[in-house]
Order: sequence, then structure tokens, then C-alpha cells
Amino acid sequence: MSAKQRIKLALLWLMRSVGLFALARWKTRHGFAVLGWHGVSLLDEHTVLDAYFVSPEVLRRRLTFLSRHFRIVPLAELIDQQARGQIEPRQVALTFDDAMYNFGGAAVPVLREFDAAATVYVISSTLERPSRADMLLLQYVVVASPLGQTPDNTPGVETPLPMTSLAERHDVLRKLRAVAAEMAERGEPIGEFVEQMAELFGVDLAEQLERRVWDYLTADEVCELAAAGYDMQLHSHRHQYATENLEDLAEDTRICRQAIEAVTQREAVHYCYPAGRWNRRAREILAEVGMRSGVTCGPGQNDVATNPLSLKRHVTGNNFTQLEFEYAVSGVQALIHWFTRPAYRHEPPEISGAF
Repeated sequence: MSAKQRIKLALLWLMRSVGLFALARWKTRHGFAVLGWHGVSLLDEHTVLDAYFVSPEVLRRRLTFLSRHFRIVPLAELIDQQARGQIEPRQVALTFDDAMYNFGGAAVPVLREFDAAATVYVISSTLERPSRADMLLLQYVVVASPLGQTPDNTPGVETPLPMTSLAERHDVLRKLRAVAAEMAERGEPIGEFVEQMAELFGVDLAEQLERRVWDYLTADEVCELAAAGYDMQLHSHRHQYATENLEDLAEDTRICRQAIEAVTQREAVHYCYPAGRWNRRAREILAEVGMRSGVTCGPGQNDVATNPLSLKRHVTGNNFTQLEFEYAVSGVQALIHWFTRPAYRHEPPEISGAF
């Protein structure tokens, strides 16, 4: 941990100790927070990709705090309250992006301990056949590799590149992703390529593949989870960025909605912008096709003045300490932003870059 991080945590500890977190929860009690996660680890994923994955133990700690200070309610219920202009005090909604297998395998057991509702955002193309998050797995392979430089014959790499820092590994990842993207454009499956890279980079995937760590939920599993009360909603059809595909956004959203509703037999009218990329035109299109809400990756509190199609959301993983999580969710961060960034009090900034 850096000296800057230690100073930050010491300040947050002091703020919590003197009651500022509690004061902020009272001050923002008539707003609501939306919490977001991507994956919940089945094995060690959170130790390698800590911004994407949270461990079950950390998720349990987060929910313990939330259940002590807030009422956890379905997102759809919050949207109904907001539409009526009367938001009940101290409420939060839980959301999970991508609908990977780990939601049912690791998140649901923790959620059940707290009788907590959750919204799951589904990439509807993954319902067509068993699918795997190969690009994410490729990232895991590169970051987890024990090697100090790229092996000989690494695709897309002419001469060996160093891999001694996370930044250097991300440079390597960009090159491998470019190769994988070219394969996908030619209609070639990339799963075999990713597994070859794992072998080349010295990463054993046997247990992970057996445990379905990188799989998406199947259509049958989505149906079962919907029947169990988890709200299955839209994360686009192919995870294309809304802001870069405005001409296709309406049709993509219709396809996604139809696919999810066909599987769940339940209404799907809540949207999650892929990678958090949103702008006002995308928001208008979602309204035109009947969406009732849209979540971003911009942190903060929402209230009756927040446009429901550009909701703020706290997206975290194991990269957040418990103190940082409590600081954000309690509303301290939001109150500070109200004064330092008043233009964003009721909506997050438009985002054209990935989260």
C-alpha cells in the first residue's frame, strides 16, 4: 500500500470515527444508491482481477454493512418510488453485470443470507448457446502469468516484451486482444486461442474451466434464477457500447429485451450501459424504446431529480477497502461532489471511455 493510500484511509477512518459517515447517511436519506458488481469469485479471480471480481467474504462484509444501515430493495421498486416523487429513506439496490455463472454459484448463496433482492444485467447473445467470457479470461491469463516477459512466438508480438509490471502486462494484453478481435471479425471462435495463450503463458486453467469460472449463465439457468426472484434485465445483445452504436441502439435493445423476456416470461425494461458508456442521445433512444431505467458507472447518489435513464452507480470489487466502500455508499462522496462538481449533482458526466 502506498503512502498516499495510507493517508487516505487514515482520513476516512477519522471521518467515520467523528460521525461524518453517519451524518452523510442522514443528509442523503431521501436519495438512493445503486450498487454494482461484476463477478463474485468461485476461486482466486479476485486476487488477479480485483476491479472486476469481489470475493464472497468481501461481498458478505458489504451486505452486512448495507443491511445494518439501509433497506435493500429491488431496483424496479426504487424506480417506481422515484416516478411517484416519494423516495422512502435509506434505500439501496444491488446490481450485477454480465450474468456470469458465478452469480448463481457464488453471489446467490451470499444474497440469500441477507434475503437481498438483486438485478442481473444479461448480455442476451449469451442465451443463444453456452458461452464463455473469453476476452476476460485472456486478461486473467496475461495478468496471472508467472513469466517475466512474453514467450517466443507470442501472436502479435515481434520481439519479447517485458511483463514485470501491471502496465507492461496491459500492453501485452492489448496486442493479444487485437489478435483475438481480428479472429472474431473473421468469424473464428477465440476460445481455443485463449486456451493456447494460457498454455503458452504458463497458466493452468483446468480447475477454472471445470468449475465454469468464466462461463455465462445459460438460458435455463437465467430462467431458474428469474423464477427464484432475481430480476433479469438488459445489458445489450452483444455488449456493444451504446455511444458508439447509436444507429443500432434501438434495434439492439429490442432484440435484447425480446430474448430476455422469452426466457424469463417477465418484463425487461431496465438497462445497463455496457462499460458505463452513455450520453444524452443514447438516453433518449432508450426512452423511445420503452426502457424505464439505465445505470451508468458514474458514482454518486440518486434522487427524484435524477433522470432514471442515467442513474449513478457505485461499481466496486476487491480493489475497494471496506472504508472506501462505506465512504461512497454513506453519501460522503456525493456531498463533496455536490459542492465541487455541482453540474453533476443530478446526473453523472457523459462517458465515452470504458469503465
